[in-house]
Amino acid sequence: MSHIHKFTRGGGLVSLTDLGEIEDGYKKATSMSRFNGQSSVMLSVQKEASSNSVQVAEKVRTEVENLSHQLGSDVSLIIAQDTSVFIKESIKGVTNNAVVGGLLAMLVLLVFLRSFRPTIVIGLSIPISIVAAFTMIYFSKTTINMMTLGGLALGVGMLVDNAIVVLENIFRQRELGKNAMEAAQFGTEEVGMAITASTLTTVSVFLPVVFVSGIAAEIFRDMALTVTFSLMASLLVALTLVPMLASQIMGNSRMNTQGSVRGLRFMGKASDTMQELYGKMVAWVLKHRALTIGIAVLSLIISLFLAPKVGMEFMPGMDQGEIQISVSMPKGTKLEETNEIITLIEEHVSSIPEVQAVYASVGGGVGISSMGISVSSGEGGSVGLNLVPVSERDRDVQAVLAEVREFASSIPGATINVSGGDMMMGSFGQLIQLELRGDDMDLLRLATDELIGALEEIPGTQQLSSSLDDSTREIFVEINRDKAAAYGLSVAQIAQTLRTAVSGTTVTKLRSEGKETDVVVQLGEMWRDNVDSVGSIPIQTARGTLVPLQDVASLGYGESPVQIVRSDQSRTATITGDIAGRPLNLVMSDIRDLLDEFHLPEGMSITYAGQDQLMTESFMELGQAMMLGILLVFMILASQFESLLQPLIIMVTLPLAVIGVILGLLIGGTTFNVIAFVGAIMLAGIVVNNAIVLIDYINQLRAEGVDRTTAVIEAGKTRLRPILMTTLTTVLGMIPMAIARGEGSELGKPIALTVIGGLMTSTLLTLLVIPVVYTLVDGASRRIMGLFGRGKEQEELDSGLEVQ
Repeated sequence: MSHIHKFTRGGGLVSLTDLGEIEDGYKKATSMSRFNGQSSVMLSVQKEASSNSVQVAEKVRTEVENLSHQLGSDVSLIIAQDTSVFIKESIKGVTNNAVVGGLLAMLVLLVFLRSFRPTIVIGLSIPISIVAAFTMIYFSKTTINMMTLGGLALGVGMLVDNAIVVLENIFRQRELGKNAMEAAQFGTEEVGMAITASTLTTVSVFLPVVFVSGIAAEIFRDMALTVTFSLMASLLVALTLVPMLASQIMGNSRMNTQGSVRGLRFMGKASDTMQELYGKMVAWVLKHRALTIGIAVLSLIISLFLAPKVGMEFMPGMDQGEIQISVSMPKGTKLEETNEIITLIEEHVSSIPEVQAVYASVGGGVGISSMGISVSSGEGGSVGLNLVPVSERDRDVQAVLAEVREFASSIPGATINVSGGDMMMGSFGQLIQLELRGDDMDLLRLATDELIGALEEIPGTQQLSSSLDDSTREIFVEINRDKAAAYGLSVAQIAQTLRTAVSGTTVTKLRSEGKETDVVVQLGEMWRDNVDSVGSIPIQTARGTLVPLQDVASLGYGESPVQIVRSDQSRTATITGDIAGRPLNLVMSDIRDLLDEFHLPEGMSITYAGQDQLMTESFMELGQAMMLGILLVFMILASQFESLLQPLIIMVTLPLAVIGVILGLLIGGTTFNVIAFVGAIMLAGIVVNNAIVLIDYINQLRAEGVDRTTAVIEAGKTRLRPILMTTLTTVLGMIPMAIARGEGSELGKPIALTVIGGLMTSTLLTLLVIPVVYTLVDGASRRIMGLFGRGKEQEELDSGLEVQ
């Protein structure tokens, strides 16, 4: 090409080398990317919305292996990030928790029943219930994911509850001397109504969750369906399979301590002693009803005072083993200078023991994260960290984040944002997200800067930034149309000349050896690197004369936003930020107080967005679902007991569970979030079960002619063992979730702590408070009926043993 000549108007020849430099090279680099310090090309693969993440990832892995063999040893193809690994590990962890929970539940049965035979009956009922649940899951077209398996893990402890009540009653009938067939038939009939009611109450609280809308529905519908299916399957198994197996496996010999497991025979005497002690406690609380109710109410009040210490947030942060570092340099910074900062960060984070891989992008390139491709601006870059698995490190991602942030704060001349690469949290928006709307861009920018300064004074806020910060430096050219017209120039002509001079124009393609090379014509860098140089660019007129650009246009430096966002036809600036050391609700409360006193220019408004908005909407949706669920529970109990008063007695267990919920979250160091809220909804259906079993047997005894006080005490003693067994199996079934430390364990911990804490305190208080409430309500109702001349006969029957 250097030998190409062109005739001048005077008839002479001019070669291309006389007009400029000809270089055979590559396009100027506008970005760089590295993986573990080596230059790389990054490629992000996104699945379709309806596709399975794990299946797509497996297919991609297979193709990567095939391509690696084809590329040879000169080029290595490495998977830097695979979100399916986190998904698989999370599902594996949930499955292991379910298995461990089931084994612990079996251990409880063995300890209480002291025999392998009834334990085997329960052991067989668990997998059969799970298979039945999976069958219903399949036909409902629900996928197997963290939420469905989480529902099964939560349900493992409850799966055996119905079977325990039935089997324990059969076991008791065998101890009383009935043969296996009679014990199975009579024992099942005696508790059939109670376990049906208790199952329906638990299912009913989940039914409204299936129909809620918004993000809460997307997250919890699968879990609600799974728990519902598993409980219905467990009820069916408890009423059919368990009695049949009990009649066959337990044999016809009388059950006694001689047939118990060696080493557990002491549990027989311990159980009898515990029942007698509990009977004395019930008799005592019946004589001190005011004191008992007072202690329960005082405990509830104290727990409510502790509630603010728990804190609230939308979703718990998950340790996904990723950290994202974004770097923003001053406008106009060269790529090489940005690269020096990115390299400095790479060298430091590579020395952190928990870091497994480091990938970086500089300039206008792309980086990869759990959310897909992230694009850097010309003066920016990003660094991504993959940490070793949770089981192989001593520190969690938050501790590593703190170390990286401390180092980043010591780097001058750069704005650095460090955040955890949380796949779920990232899809819900920022923790702090405010939207300022107004038509005047200058006022909007001024108000945004002033507000960020005020927000930085609030404890817990960090890394606050504005969408208006994402602007680019530019040279603006304002064409004087009159002058341009005088020279016969149009705006299009001037723009085309500028484009060729500054950005370059591909005028042709050079073909050689089967390859095509773009031929780009462009002014040298010294003629286009500042306003004066650009203003001197000659523009050819229609007459063939040359006119400097500055003669027909005004030039200057300026900044323009990367994008202009409008909301409700108004320009919008978004302020985002993270939170550290304080729960979301307390920080947002301080922000609201600040905004109440913050003076905004006329015509400007502020709205809340991000996770705060999602938390508010989800809590409202779940709160409505909970209220509807409690109403359904009351309706079911009213139909089962054919009474409006006895369901009210049972509902007393709900506020008693609040005590344990607050204590459980405080001890576990977990906030109250939508996950814990679902646990509270589940708890509303579980805690009433113990009271149902207790009051149902009280009614049976009173129907046989037993006086009220004796019936209350005897029912408590008789139902103590199944109540403790069902409570312990549910609690122990969820303990693995509460103490788990692995991928995705953060999702199960809040719901497990909520159920464990609420169930333990409600059970303890149910055993003591419900008998008192029962006698109070029953006495009050009969006194009211006595005003109308009714209930006199029953009052005379109980007059000898009535507790005043």
